Amino acid sequence: MSHPLEGIAERLKRAKENIQNLDVEINRFLDEKGHREVIERDPKRIEEFKEFWSKQVIPPRFATLISEIMHGYRASLDNLIWELLRQAGHTPRNPAAIEFPIFSARPTTPDKLALFNRKIEGVSNQARAIIESLQPYNAVSKWEGPHHALLVLHDMNRFDKHRELTVIGSRSQQTPQMYFVQLLGVRKDPATGCETKTPIGQREVYVGMKLSALVAFRQFGDNGPNFGVIPGLRRIETAVYEAIKLVDGSFPAG
Repeated sequence: MSHPLEGIAERLKRAKENIQNLDVEINRFLDEKGHREVIERDPKRIEEFKEFWSKQVIPPRFATLISEIMHGYRASLDNLIWELLRQAGHTPRNPAAIEFPIFSARPTTPDKLALFNRKIEGVSNQARAIIESLQPYNAVSKWEGPHHALLVLHDMNRFDKHRELTVIGSRSQQTPQMYFVQLLGVRKDPATGCETKTPIGQREVYVGMKLSALVAFRQFGDNGPNFGVIPGLRRIETAVYEAIKLVDGSFPAG
């Protein structure tokens, strides 16, 4: 007997393959432009590097591939709700409303609560509690757990339904490069005249700013960590896997 989430597993497998293919294409794009990673001390050269990459045009194919990946993840979550209803033998009154809810703010008004409930009408109390715990408004930190990544998935997928996906751009990532230089003390033996060098400490030496070109999600924000497209997609992938794994535990055994 097949697992009830076997179809979802195939969707996730395909999305993973698409991420791997996209990673190859992005690296090829960056390599073809040249000097994708340098270490600079000169402020003028640093600005020139940043300006160069900010003007590069991202191939439209990247947006198309990302759109397909996002749709696969969103569909997997929605399929999860439908499978819960199938297992429960429940036929929803409004099938068009059924989907995995992703709310940025806790639903407190009657209208918002009704909207949330319509999306998961008929799921078990156990599954409902798990789904509610995964909502972005429950996040302890914007950058910890699956909550924020699920919100990014929701927003990007919703945006893509109404207009062309334009969520990526090239930019540079700056990381100060510091090296530790070992300090040695020299001791001279008065009898033999031989010198002995002994480590006495370390000193941090600034060698420049490491500049790395990347294709990045605007949705993850300029004020947060710098996420390239592939790390961002993998974070969303992990969030979707975690959500599905948690809800999977609410299915009947056997």
